[in-house]
Amino acid sequence: MNDTYLGEVQAKRIAQNVMNLPTLPTVVAKMMQVMDDPRTTVSELSRLISSDQVLSAKLLKLANSAYFGLPRKVKTLDFAIILLGFDNLKTLSLGLSVIDRFSDNWDGAFDYTEFWEHAFGCAVASSMVARDICRDKKSEAFIAGLLHDIGKLILSQYAKRYFSVVIKNVTEYNSDFYSAEKALLGVTHADIAAWFADKWNFPVQLIKAILYHHSPAALLDENELASCVHLGDYLVRRCGVGFTAGRNLPEFDSFVFKDKNVLRDENGEIALLLYEEQLQLELEQADTFLNIIARGVEHAVD
Repeated sequence: MNDTYLGEVQAKRIAQNVMNLPTLPTVVAKMMQVMDDPRTTVSELSRLISSDQVLSAKLLKLANSAYFGLPRKVKTLDFAIILLGFDNLKTLSLGLSVIDRFSDNWDGAFDYTEFWEHAFGCAVASSMVARDICRDKKSEAFIAGLLHDIGKLILSQYAKRYFSVVIKNVTEYNSDFYSAEKALLGVTHADIAAWFADKWNFPVQLIKAILYHHSPAALLDENELASCVHLGDYLVRRCGVGFTAGRNLPEFDSFVFKDKNVLRDENGEIALLLYEEQLQLELEQADTFLNIIARGVEHAVD
């Protein structure tokens, strides 16, 4: 245990590695600023996004995907912005930026595509749950779900030795990843993801949702987003979607949902099977997003 326990010094080293990561891409950072200004017009935002041709092309492709189900083909950014809205645009831009950031340095520690399949599944599931719990926060639930496990990706690249120790423990002792991290590293992927989100100037509510996605009850108030990701992650794990570094299901806190408007069965329990059916239907419309991720992998290994 002493050889593998990170302790405070090593945990600080990981934190420093996260703090040394590049900042949010310039165009996306500027987007975050102007989108928060109620005076920003569609044409102003369109001009800003157009300055990044790669991002523009990906956003248009996603706008035309089955996932959004828009009634007509979107040919211009102006039209995409109007139909998708600022919140969806912000969510997609942040997600694409994170994917691009990590695909550039991918070294094959585990299957990158499967990792993002799980992340995207959690994003879809979290947004789906948010329709019942906090409809006005669907976009925030999506991005929190997408990035909930980004700490695992950071560990696999910037603390490879310790990541492999956790993976070995999870494999040999059939423990869950979160508990193994706490026991062996003294820091969890949720902590690391929250540091990263803070580094990229994410809104506080998103940082909290990512940090507490395994323990939403620890947030005494405003725990709706964390609860959405908590249930979303559990649903995706039950469905076996993508890479999660561990076979065991994470601990699920059903008590935190006692006063929340979730779907329930005839016994008053959370209708997990019904949610799983809905999730499978929505994931079938996710091909475009996953294709973008797959192309990021191809680029990384070229």
